[in-house]
Amino acid sequence: MSEDLDQLLMLLAKLGEESRSRTHLLSWLLSKYKNAMGAERAFLISIPDSKDYKVWCSNDAGGKQVAEAKKSLSHHALNLSLDSDSPILFKDTHQDRRFRTASDGDSGKRVRWIHISPLAKSQTPTVLYLDSRFSQQDQPAQLSLSEEGILELIMMLLPEIDGSSATVSKQSKTEAALDPVKNPFIEESTEVPSGMNIGKPVKYGSFITRSSGLVAHLEELKKVTETEIPILISGESGTGKELLARMIHQESGRSGKFMTLHCGSVNESLAEVELFGHEKGAFTDAIEQRPGVFELAENGTVFLDALEEAPASLQAMLLGVIQTGRYRRVAGEEDQIANVRMISSVSNQDTDALVRSDLTYRLSGFRVHLPPLRERPEDVLLILDYLLEQENRSANIRPEVQALLLTQQWPGNGWQLRHLVSHMIAKDDMEVSAETLEAVINPGLEHPVDTKPVGGLLGMAERELVIRALKEAKGNKTEACKLLGISRRTLYRRLEKHGLLADDEIVEDQGR
Repeated sequence: MSEDLDQLLMLLAKLGEESRSRTHLLSWLLSKYKNAMGAERAFLISIPDSKDYKVWCSNDAGGKQVAEAKKSLSHHALNLSLDSDSPILFKDTHQDRRFRTASDGDSGKRVRWIHISPLAKSQTPTVLYLDSRFSQQDQPAQLSLSEEGILELIMMLLPEIDGSSATVSKQSKTEAALDPVKNPFIEESTEVPSGMNIGKPVKYGSFITRSSGLVAHLEELKKVTETEIPILISGESGTGKELLARMIHQESGRSGKFMTLHCGSVNESLAEVELFGHEKGAFTDAIEQRPGVFELAENGTVFLDALEEAPASLQAMLLGVIQTGRYRRVAGEEDQIANVRMISSVSNQDTDALVRSDLTYRLSGFRVHLPPLRERPEDVLLILDYLLEQENRSANIRPEVQALLLTQQWPGNGWQLRHLVSHMIAKDDMEVSAETLEAVINPGLEHPVDTKPVGGLLGMAERELVIRALKEAKGNKTEACKLLGISRRTLYRRLEKHGLLADDEIVEDQGR
């Protein structure tokens, strides 16, 4: 991608300008390789002897260095890798006590696989160590040309690590590599290289995300959770609005119930009864007193779902309660105090026009927007793994299938992920077969999911991305190249590769 190339050139240009520049460059390369390999964490390690390790740089799911990195390494896996000249994949490590690390007890989550690639075997062996606690791998992922290029760049920088460059030729290689005075590239940088925009996984009750923008919103949200401030949540169906509202209630410390009012299903003529309840004898069928939503949620939370669908009369009643803090049952003679916290939701940020402006102002003391999954694909596998854990199951999703999952539009958002989990469990399909994907992700898929190894599914994912970019650019190849972050020449190679050059409807270049 052009942005990646610009970032790489910038980091290369800074080499030698400052002591941390090499660390920044290697951290950036490490992050790119980690993401391409479907790993959660990556470490660049030298092994002076079998009892100690030197972590030159590391990269976690959020693009930052791993806290106490040495505690996250498997001594058993590293010892086994010392005798190998080829990459080694250790599978199902969470089931083998020998692969346990010092941090396993702290995190409560075991590493499921470890992949170690030897990079230098001189006086001080150096390896690239990948692992993941959230996905499975059965076989090493096939490297693309770009991934092989990343490895080549890392190895080109290794002479400085190994101490064999001309600048340290007067010292032994091991001494130079471990001397912070002669070799400034010793400790990890605490700074995050630019371009790392995936946040650390954050769990807020049952709501989980690693999308950096959403993580920032959740951190701010936590600050107002225990207050009386009303909260307005926007987002498409399935993005987790009600789930987040429930988590806010649970964390708020309120002793009352969480009550949901689906505004679009409230009959306008019965809106007052739904909200405030009624006294005995209020009308013909009122044989006994009935509490409304506000009374049932006493000292708790009222969640106003789909506020934009609320009829005008319901909006007016809600505004009255907010303004006075009181309500009265139908046919009642005494005011009741509305001791509730209000959280509301709208389907997206553009539906405010359907809600009275004065009501919106009063209900949006704090606003949070939940982006759809297509805008935060980094959450797809995280949520899928979490949903499976709730069912006491774990998946064995191959890298090529992961790539396909990450390129989907997910119009149903979280609902589709729940359906996928249900299908997987019902079919006992923990590897996610082509049939399961077709049944849930895209039942009308024009091109059936390929069950071949990496090339087939990654090719399909690439084809879909190219088609979507061209459609979004309305056939303008120049604009499509910008969306994809590739050159025009590369785009034509992709079009030819996937047989799209003959598809005039898709590839018509309206910009020429």
